[in-house]
Order: sequence, then C-alpha cells, then structure tokens
Amino acid sequence: MTTASIIWTSARANARTSRRAFTLIEILLAAGISALLFVAIAGMFGQTMRLRDRAQTSARDAVSLRRCRNLLARDLAGMMVPGDGLGGQLVGTYGTENDLRRDELEWTTTVNGVRAADFGADVVRVSYSLVEDEETDGQALNLVRSVSRNLLALQEEEPEEYPLLSHVSSLSFSYYDGEEWLDSWDTDLQSGQLPLAVKASIENEGINGEALRLDMVVPTGVQAWADENQGGSGEARK
Repeated sequence: MTTASIIWTSARANARTSRRAFTLIEILLAAGISALLFVAIAGMFGQTMRLRDRAQTSARDAVSLRRCRNLLARDLAGMMVPGDGLGGQLVGTYGTENDLRRDELEWTTTVNGVRAADFGADVVRVSYSLVEDEETDGQALNLVRSVSRNLLALQEEEPEEYPLLSHVSSLSFSYYDGEEWLDSWDTDLQSGQLPLAVKASIENEGINGEALRLDMVVPTGVQAWADENQGGSGEARK
C-alpha cells in the first residue's frame, strides 16, 4: 500500500469518526431542545386551562348574580301592604362587621319560588340575609333567601333556605321615605308605611377573588299608612 493510499484511508476513517461524533451531538441537542419545548408547551397549556377555568367561574358568578338580581327585584315588586290578614310588616335591619354591611330584610311578597312555575302558595314571607358557609368553616358567607309559605299556621314553622350566591362580602339595603335614604326600616315604627323604594347593594368576591358588585333600586309601587278611623288597618295607594 502506497503512502498516498494510507493517507487517504486515514482521512476517510477520521471523517467517518467525525461524522459519528457530530451525529451524537445533534441527537443530544435535539433531545434538549425537545425537552425545553415540551416544558414550555406544558406550561402554556396549564396556564391556558387555568385561564379557561377562571373565565368559566367568573361567568357562572356573573350569571348567579344576575339571577339573584332578577329574583330580588321580583320579590320587592311583589311586596304586600302591611295590615290585617296576610299582609305582614317590612323589617329592614342594619348590621355591620369588619366595616362591611351585614343587613337583613324581611317582608311579605306575592312571588312564590325561584322560578315562576314553582308550586305553592302565592303569598309568602321572604327574607334576604348572609349566612356562614358550613363547607368553608365560616370563612365565606352565602346570600340566602329564606321562605315561609304557611302564613296562617298556628305554630311558626321553620323557613326554607335557598342559597343564591356564595362568597358574598357585603349586603346592604336602604329605604327611601320620600326625602332621604334610611339604613333601616320597620313598618311598625313608620306608622304602617312602606318605603317608596328599596335600594340593594351586593358585593360578591367570587371563588376566584374577582369582585362583582350589584346595585339596584326597586320602587315598591305602593304606600301604606295607618287609618286612625279603622284602628290602624293598612290601606294602599298608588
């Protein structure tokens, strides 16, 4: 074998060795890049799923708040005049805790259930208040609608409770007497009169901590006053 042949053979062997080593480096680089891409894609996918879940939860909170607004408006619009028979007093209690409102409102209305097709008495006693959520050991508050259906019962029955909103931070009611807004109301202390309008404010933290606020004003549509000639029985006028 000539010297030139030996040199050419050695060069080919070195070239093959170099190509093999370069191919191994490529595989390692490709594996590293693939791992990085996989981590990046997995992170983006996880973030996208969290954003989706957050958006769905926020949408559910907004829908629940809207349903609560509609039901509360129906209950207030159906308010009955205090007096003899089924007409009961309206009692709005002012409350506060940690600088947040914890009001409660109770009255008699002609709206029965959460849905218009619900079976039962047309005239019911309802109240709206905040109740501690047992599932969170009292760390969160739920807005609850309590309903008493049998108003003619000889013994007072326990009202049925329907949670409307979870993670509510504040519930406040104000009552317009024709001149100013009051923080509380009791028809027995107001000569049997109903407020001309009721303003409700609800602050909902939501499960994700995104605050939603509802403010609404509902005219009662009626005004009741004590008729001295009839011993204080309630009448109504538009």
